[in-house]
Amino acid sequence: MRRNLLIGNKWKVVCVFVLLLPFVLSPLIAQYLVPPYSIIYEDLRYLRLRSGRTDLDFLSGPFLYTDIINFCSSFSFGKQKKITSSFCFRSGGSGEKQAIIAGVNPDLHLVRERKVSRVNPFFRTFSFFSPASGVGIVNVMAVDPRAPDFEGYIGKEWRGLAGYTEQAYLLIERKFMRITLGRSYYTKGNGRTGNLTFSRFCRPMDSFQFHFRKKFFTMSFILAQLDPINGKRRYLSSHTFGFRYRNLSIDFTEAFLYGGSDRIFSFSLLNPFLFFHGEQMNDNSLGLTGNTLGSITFDYLFSKGAVYGEVLIDDVQLDKKEPGDLEPNEVGVLLGFESADILGLDRLYLGIEYVALTNRTYKTPNEHEWYLHRNVPIGYPLGSDLDRFNVFIKRYLGKNIQLGFQYNLIRQGEGELDKPWDSPWMKYTVEEGYSEPFPTGVVEYTNKIEFMLYYLFSYDNYLYFSAGYSRISNYEHNPGVLKNEFFCKVGWWLDFKKAFYF
Repeated sequence: MRRNLLIGNKWKVVCVFVLLLPFVLSPLIAQYLVPPYSIIYEDLRYLRLRSGRTDLDFLSGPFLYTDIINFCSSFSFGKQKKITSSFCFRSGGSGEKQAIIAGVNPDLHLVRERKVSRVNPFFRTFSFFSPASGVGIVNVMAVDPRAPDFEGYIGKEWRGLAGYTEQAYLLIERKFMRITLGRSYYTKGNGRTGNLTFSRFCRPMDSFQFHFRKKFFTMSFILAQLDPINGKRRYLSSHTFGFRYRNLSIDFTEAFLYGGSDRIFSFSLLNPFLFFHGEQMNDNSLGLTGNTLGSITFDYLFSKGAVYGEVLIDDVQLDKKEPGDLEPNEVGVLLGFESADILGLDRLYLGIEYVALTNRTYKTPNEHEWYLHRNVPIGYPLGSDLDRFNVFIKRYLGKNIQLGFQYNLIRQGEGELDKPWDSPWMKYTVEEGYSEPFPTGVVEYTNKIEFMLYYLFSYDNYLYFSAGYSRISNYEHNPGVLKNEFFCKVGWWLDFKKAFYF
C-alpha cells in the first residue's frame, strides 16, 4: 500500500510539473515538427552541402517548421523560386497571434508489380492549435487501407479500412530548449537509408522528449511506452549527449528497453544523467533487466560534401571463461558520403551509404525486450544480419522537376529480426570456440535499381513517378530460387493546410 502511494505521489509531481511548464518557460514562436517522410528532407541535405551552413542539426530530428523556414529563406532553385514560398503554408505575421491550423493530406498512388495493378490511397488529417506563443498542440490522423496487409500489423480493420492516430503531442519551444509530450517522431543520426538507433521509419512513440542545445553542447532525452508483447509492458529510456564544433558533430547515445508483466516505469531511468547499463548491472534489488544499446554518431561537413556514420554496440563479449562468452558480438555500422555539384555538375546530389548489422542485433532471449515498436524496428528498418550498399543520385532541373536514380545491393542472412532467438554456442566449450559467417545461413541477394521523377508545384503539392527492376537470388533463403520483378508507381501528393488567426 505504501509503495503504491509513493508511486502515485511521484506521478502527481511529474504531472504537475508538465502542466506548469507552459507558464514557467518563456517560449518563442509557436511551431510544430515536420514529419520525417516529408520530401523537403532530401532537398535540405543538398542545400546544406551546397551552402556549408550548420544551422540545422542533422543528427537530431525531426526538424521544427520554423527552423526549416529560416534555413531555406536565402536559397532558391531554377528561376529564383524560393523554397519557403512553396513549403507548407505561409506563417504570416510575426507569429505572436494565436492560431488554429487545419488540413488534409491525401496521397493517392497506383502501383504495378508482379503483373498486378492496385490503387493505394492514403489519407491524413492535420490539426494544430497554438494557445500561447511557443506552445503548440498537434494531432494527425491517418487512414490506410493497405495497413492490414503488413504482416506485423496489430491494429484493427473495419470494412476494409484501417485508421490510427499517427501523431498527437504538446510542444513547448524556448530558445535553447524543446519539450514534447505525446505521440511524435524521434530520430537520431544522419543516415539516408535509416539510422541504427532511432530511425525515421519507426512509428511515432508515446513519449516525453526533452531537447537542449547551447553553443557547442546538446542533450536529448526520451522516455517512451511501447506496445506490449506477450502481455508484457514495455518501456524505452534513452539519452544523448552531443558536441558541435564548427563543421563536426558527434553524439553519444544510450538506449535501454525493458519491461515485464507487472513492470512500471523505473524512476532511476527517468534520470537522463545516469548510466543506464550501470544501473542494470548494479541494482539487482529492482530486478532491472533489459536490452541496452549504445551508439556513437558523427557528421563532418566540408566544401560541398560530408561524411557521416554511426557505430552501434548491442552486446560485446570481452571474456572467454564459459560457453556463454562465445556469443558472437551484436554490433552495427553505418558509413556515408554525400556531395553537391560534384565534378562541376550544377544542381546534382550524390549519396553513397553502406550499412552492416550482425546476427541477433536488437534482440535478447526475452522477446518483449526486442528493439521493436508495433512490430516495426526502432533502429534500422531492414533489421539485422545483413549489409546494404546504396547509391542515390538526384538532379534538379529548373524550378519544378527533379530526377532521381537509386541502386541497392542487399545481402540478407537467415537471422532476420522476426526469427526466434537461438544460442548454438552453448553446445561448444571455450576451447572449441564458436564463430558465424556474415551474413549467416543461406544468404538472400537483392539487386535493385529505381528511377524517379518528381514534378513539384510546391512541396505540399506534387506528382511523382518511379519505375525499376529487382533481382533476388536465393529468394526467402531457398538455394537457387530466383525472383525477377519489374515495378512502377505513379501518384499525387497533396498537403493542404489553412491557418485561422485570432
